[in-house]
Amino acid sequence: MPKVTVIIPCYNSKGMVRDAVESALSQSYKDLEIVVVDDGSDEETAGYLPADSRIRLIRQAHRGAAAARNRGTESARGEILAFLDCDDVWFPDKLEACVRELLEHPERSAVFHAYYTEDMRTGEVSRSRDDFISWKKPDRLLLSMNRQNVHPSTAVLRKACVEAVGGFDETIQICEDWDLWLRLAERFEAAYVDRPLAKVRLHGRNTILTRLGEWAENNRKTIGKALRRNPGLYEGVRREVFAEHHFWAGFYSYRLLDLPVARRHLWRSLRTRPAWRAFSYLLRSLAGRRFIRFVRRRQSGRDSTALPESASR
Repeated sequence: MPKVTVIIPCYNSKGMVRDAVESALSQSYKDLEIVVVDDGSDEETAGYLPADSRIRLIRQAHRGAAAARNRGTESARGEILAFLDCDDVWFPDKLEACVRELLEHPERSAVFHAYYTEDMRTGEVSRSRDDFISWKKPDRLLLSMNRQNVHPSTAVLRKACVEAVGGFDETIQICEDWDLWLRLAERFEAAYVDRPLAKVRLHGRNTILTRLGEWAENNRKTIGKALRRNPGLYEGVRREVFAEHHFWAGFYSYRLLDLPVARRHLWRSLRTRPAWRAFSYLLRSLAGRRFIRFVRRRQSGRDSTALPESASR
């Protein structure tokens, strides 16, 4: 059975990294090592880690999640990589199910799976949408990047395939996972396990809404990089992809009541590809903050459109 290297990047995790590590140690699949990459935390990460010979702690200056995952990949002794964010947890049979899938299908580079999202502020738990985008059509994968979230904590990959495409692009933040998925999808097959095998935890510091400007910039950068790299593959969805990008940037800005920015993005979305939902939110943004707050109070603080899974990044 192949050894699995579990890579856990962390930065000021406030102790949540212990839950992540313990969920990896509790796997029914036992041939594993755990590499925790401390990305320049202000806190002492070692104090949160259980005592186990399978754990290695690597420290580096703060360079972001992409650099931390690359550092973990470089030091990995296993031929299979499994990424786990420090604020998420796995269910005990996650690795067993995913490694089995890779062993049965040697032509596949990666396997992903469904998951639960838990809002730690409200206790609400929801299941991810079972709409895995087929890697046989990377253009659809690119188009989905603002709607569905192929979450890093669900990714189990062959190390050789990750290295073959150059690993994570360290110049991209927030969308660095999508950039890697696209490059893998252009060359290799992948599989999907239609069963929740992890819990992604939201705590207010790990959503798009806290880093909206950075997300919008890196989202556009990821799209542009794909179009330049493989124009023949992605040219057919160019307009639709940019319309989606501007819609969600406008939608998130609307939720934050940054209405001038919301109007700018929604108008660009409409100019790129007319759609009712963009027009609807543009009209709402014109009503002003006072009216929007009034409507939200009447709706008990709920917006009529739920955040997509990609918000939990």
